[in-house]
Amino acid sequence: MWKLSGHLLDNKDEHFHNSGNVIYQLNLSFRRRASLILSPALFLFSVFPRLAYAAALFHPRIDQSLTASPPAGSIIVNGQPAIIFKDGMKLSMKVQVSSSRLTRASQNGIDPNSIKSMQDSTGAWLVAIGGQRLVTASHTEAVSHGMTAQLLAESWAERLRALVRVPPLQVSTTRLVVPVGEVRTITVSGGADPYAISVHDSDPSVTTSSMIASDRQIKIVGNAPGSSSVMVDSDPNASTTIRIDVRVMKYAATVDTTQSTGLTGNPANQNVVEQALWSAVAHGVRPDQAAAVSTYVPDKSFDSLPANTVRTIPVVIKAAGNSLIAVSDKLDVVLNNDSVPVQQAVSLLYSNNPEQIRQTEELFGASLQPFNSERLVYHHQNSTSRSLELHIDLINAGSRTVRIQLIPGAALVGSDPVQVGRRAGVSFLTNLRTDSGMIESIGPETTLPILVQRVVGGTTASGIIQLQQLDGPRDSAFIHIYCTEGDGDDEAIPALIHNLFDFQPMGTYAAQQGGRFSPQFLSNLTSNSFIFDNPYRDLFGKYEIGKKWLYLRLGGGDGLVSEDKKQTLYGNYGVSYTAHVELSNPTSDAKDVVIAFAAEAGDAAGVFVINNGPLIELDPTLNPDERIVTKIHLAPGESQSVRVDTMPLSGSAYPASIVVHAL
Repeated sequence: MWKLSGHLLDNKDEHFHNSGNVIYQLNLSFRRRASLILSPALFLFSVFPRLAYAAALFHPRIDQSLTASPPAGSIIVNGQPAIIFKDGMKLSMKVQVSSSRLTRASQNGIDPNSIKSMQDSTGAWLVAIGGQRLVTASHTEAVSHGMTAQLLAESWAERLRALVRVPPLQVSTTRLVVPVGEVRTITVSGGADPYAISVHDSDPSVTTSSMIASDRQIKIVGNAPGSSSVMVDSDPNASTTIRIDVRVMKYAATVDTTQSTGLTGNPANQNVVEQALWSAVAHGVRPDQAAAVSTYVPDKSFDSLPANTVRTIPVVIKAAGNSLIAVSDKLDVVLNNDSVPVQQAVSLLYSNNPEQIRQTEELFGASLQPFNSERLVYHHQNSTSRSLELHIDLINAGSRTVRIQLIPGAALVGSDPVQVGRRAGVSFLTNLRTDSGMIESIGPETTLPILVQRVVGGTTASGIIQLQQLDGPRDSAFIHIYCTEGDGDDEAIPALIHNLFDFQPMGTYAAQQGGRFSPQFLSNLTSNSFIFDNPYRDLFGKYEIGKKWLYLRLGGGDGLVSEDKKQTLYGNYGVSYTAHVELSNPTSDAKDVVIAFAAEAGDAAGVFVINNGPLIELDPTLNPDERIVTKIHLAPGESQSVRVDTMPLSGSAYPASIVVHAL
């Protein structure tokens, strides 16, 4: 009796390697070819030398069948017809006698090489087992098959040898990986009755298996990560057993087919297009915590996106990790630049109290209102020696989905607060000029993280984000800023607003996290005094060559007053200033006039736009130094109107001044 372990088939004389199918030889060398069509299963057995089976004994499953129209009878061996009778004379008797003889022979085991075609003493052709007659190939039977008796006997013998060699049990593989929560199937073949085959799991908590007899398949469900063995028995007596080793694993990541995200801008600039792409990736890729994820963008089509246009960018995602199923997939990111009316901010939300963070704490909260644009300015320094994480969340506490436009301007953290504030201002003003932003949908009673940034000890986080609630009811959307303990060494964890260089899919962010928000929580969230109306200031001045220099003060005595009249925004950080300057040259000589930036209270960086031209960045300067913003040439008697746009930057010391004078 054979016992199949699933790896090695042991016998006193021979050893056969089993890689899921125990394979046997079928020698098809006829002296004269019979017109015999072999089933596909028989062609599996043409691999090993015939000598390997000289001593092998087999116990095939024997059945029989009769059909009335047309009249025929068959001897069934291991589920397939081996000998077919077409001559209707004594059909039932021939089937019964031949079946009985074959059954008796199989009880002691059949050596396939002992099955031969031969002639008896009368010259009749027959098939014999070990020299004992099994069935005679009569002349009338041969005629019904359209061949000679010799060819019929040879074809019967050859087919019988092949079918006897079919093992009781075969499976398509003995090693299998099944993803958690998914189903995999294994094909079962061989001579055993599929309805007699049974399966059981060594660890039911890891796998659940079942035999689908009608399909000759084993269904294996992966329940939880781990290893299990599925034992497959050919019959209730376990005459033949195969072990299937199963490993259940999680995917390194799950990747959506498509992820769509909305943009705004006329056009949406390259920076926002890139941020929107990686934000969509953060939504559409959910890596396991132990996975390392890499991304590749085959089409580096990050050009600005015109209004009312759509672009699809394919992103290749690869994820792998120990004890995880490696993933290589493609996420199609669909960027849709939607038309959103440009609106000035009606209020400034100022998160800077405290500026120096010494513990985990709540930092800022405010409600958003439909169709209002509101400007968030945040600037916080980690004064501890440990890492903290700065979180900015959007909350939808209502029962309807809301959409919010975000015009981003988040900077990398850094040790120089002046430079960090300058980078944030430049990023924001670059995007604001073309209304370049993203549209995020927030489901009912859902929190959407838009920034999670790790701030190591002694460094500063700074940014400006303009938000506009595009729909939904009043008092349902909120902004929430807080800090928690950091849990690693990486500088930033990407959420929806991030610099491209921060992007590393780490699996620590969540696009959504459900939960109800109590009235007390929302009341505490909005109980602060750092909300200021109308963050805009216009300055006017005239300069005539040959007269006193013109000074226009930024962030001086015109500080915004909070809605509750309790706070003044000294320095007017994040406020948009527009200076309208009239220049004149009454002299008879051409003259150059400079518009310069002068610090007054300490280190101050600047960012300027002259007459809607390109953005001009200025490194920090100290009083009494001044940095030239632009130079304007005036011909004799010429006058010019100049527009200067700027914004006091977080981290810098304001007040400062715009200074206009001739060279």
